[in-house]
Amino acid sequence: MDRQLYGPPGLASSSDLAALAREWVEETCARQGLAVKIADPRVLADVGSLLGYAQGAPSARARARKRQTRQSGVTRVGSK
Repeated sequence: MDRQLYGPPGLASSSDLAALAREWVEETCARQGLAVKIADPRVLADVGSLLGYAQGAPSARARARKRQTRQSGVTRVGSK
């Protein structure tokens, strides 16, 4: 796989980049004798731990949803 070593960055479309990334992952995994996708729960937990994910902690998506939840009801006097 050749890499573009010239020209302004960011000209490739996201689908082009996704295809190149997928190709790179498949080639790299094949050379190392590894599976492209990992399904072993223990391996996934280990990777998550290495990346700083605490098991049982809410996901970033769940935390974002919680922040977006609006509370209705009575407000304090003077608040908007």
